[in-house]
Amino acid sequence: MGETFLESSVRDDGHVAIDTPERLILRLPLAGLGSRFVAQIIDDVIRTVGLMALFILTMIVVPNSFWRWLFEFSTLGSIIAGLAVVILVLGTFIGYDAFFEGYRNGQTPGKKTMRIRVVMDDGRPIHARAALTRALMSLVDQLPNMYLLGGIVALLRDDRKRLGDLVAGTTVIRLDQPTAQKPIADNVPPKLLNFTRDQLRSLGLREYEMLAELRSRPQNRALRHKIASNLAKRLDLDIPPIADAKNWLLDLERQLKIDLQRR
Repeated sequence: MGETFLESSVRDDGHVAIDTPERLILRLPLAGLGSRFVAQIIDDVIRTVGLMALFILTMIVVPNSFWRWLFEFSTLGSIIAGLAVVILVLGTFIGYDAFFEGYRNGQTPGKKTMRIRVVMDDGRPIHARAALTRALMSLVDQLPNMYLLGGIVALLRDDRKRLGDLVAGTTVIRLDQPTAQKPIADNVPPKLLNFTRDQLRSLGLREYEMLAELRSRPQNRALRHKIASNLAKRLDLDIPPIADAKNWLLDLERQLKIDLQRR
């Protein structure tokens, strides 16, 4: 949305609090180490099954004569085959995390199952470069085995960051069911606009918490219009008039809450 976040801190209740320039406090729940561990196991199973299927398919498609030549009669061929296997395994494990976290809303299948998500430190969706950095650092985090190093680092930190999170500037949060600080009044005017599924999926818990916090405290019309304008640009929509900004934001909050509950 173009704003710069001033400060983030971890509270005793397991939430990270982000202070925005508009003095809105966004509270995002941190994911527990247990749910992250289970998500990792689910993802490891999926990757392992995928690799086994790929190897079996390769053995079926490639002629046996080629494998005999490669492993029995050619030292260079054996070296090439070994390197290819290492590259394939590492590429699969790194590419899996980088793809799903960078292009699937910060969630691998395991994270989606456990309802957790990787976001940037300011609460924004993770971008591709950070996802790749985080995936590459997982090779260090999992030393000597089963993410022992990364788990120890996360256990010692209040923000539960592993080394990959520290380098990439990311945080893993829970996708709790959104609950606004106060319910939207029954006399709110009818919807001004139906947001599409893709538009709502481009937003997340961070934006919902911001909308709920904005509504829970008195704000001037200029600030509401500024936030509505920034969100409209992100969603590729026309900027609402200043007189409609309040109801536009209420409408977005209502529809975003429903979409978050369905994810």
